[in-house]
Amino acid sequence: MNNNRLGNLDALRGLCAIFVFFQHALPSEFLGRGYFSEMPNFYVDLGRIGVGAFFLVSGYVIPFSIKKNSTLQSFWIGRLFRLWPAYIVSIIFALLFNVENSSMLGFFSIALNFTMLQQFFGVKNALGVYWTLQIELIFYFVISLMFLTKVIFDYKKVRAAFYISLVFTLVFSVIRFIFEIKLPVALPIALSLMFFATDLRFSRLKSEPISIFRASTLIIVLIVSCHFSYGANVGSDDNPYRFILAYFLAVSLFFFFEKCREVPRYLVFFGSISYSFYLMHPIVLSFFHSENLNFFSILIAFLFVVGVSTLSWWFIEKPFQRIGRNINNDIFASRTQKS
Repeated sequence: MNNNRLGNLDALRGLCAIFVFFQHALPSEFLGRGYFSEMPNFYVDLGRIGVGAFFLVSGYVIPFSIKKNSTLQSFWIGRLFRLWPAYIVSIIFALLFNVENSSMLGFFSIALNFTMLQQFFGVKNALGVYWTLQIELIFYFVISLMFLTKVIFDYKKVRAAFYISLVFTLVFSVIRFIFEIKLPVALPIALSLMFFATDLRFSRLKSEPISIFRASTLIIVLIVSCHFSYGANVGSDDNPYRFILAYFLAVSLFFFFEKCREVPRYLVFFGSISYSFYLMHPIVLSFFHSENLNFFSILIAFLFVVGVSTLSWWFIEKPFQRIGRNINNDIFASRTQKS
């Protein structure tokens, strides 16, 4: 297993965060909307590309953070101290500055947002970007179940999870198409991407080549499901080709970074701050009026996000991750002494 791959994928996370920023900062006309008169809602969806690649990186990394001596407790302690501190700070800032009208949410909705479980109860996210975190949590729940049933280290079971996710993707998209019910097809798509990346890493560990069959199957299912799910038949203004292009580019970027030998160091830095960057950028952008955004104001906003994210990473993320590791080390030491 080439250790450079993990560093490269960390750099990819940084690029993904930058993509999401520009998706929200740039007018969609700058990304190609309106270029094809027959497809007015088609453009290069940088945000979807970034999110799709984020999911692939998670699938490649998260299951392998579980070691032979890990426990479910240690896994969730690690996740808790990795995700929640910066997330909670972002909610506080969003409420203070009423970003996306978040302060207008009721007390119960705000309280539930602090748990990161709000969408499971049909409660609106305080910030729109939180929708991806709920999908990450579902992936963690599935990984936890696979850990409890002792199949997480079995590549055949992981491969089965990939194919099951593809089946759910097709079923959800067909139901959306036939019955015009907006099922959350983004969830099984994300799980398909995650388990595809997990299976790929198993292949790397066994020094096996990339499976052309599985990669082709993933792309075909993505094309079919996007055609069924994101058209006018479900009352959507979306364009299926925008989603197809985005997911194809996300997978292509992932393969490129997973295979390349060296990446720019500044992207590795952006990978370090990518989580805070993702959470904080809507808050910074809220101080800039979107209709007045120009090159100079976008550059200023970008630099502000970098600064705020660096502070968040240094003073929030790193200390709390250290606390989580120390707690897990203490628990492991105590368990070892007792045994």
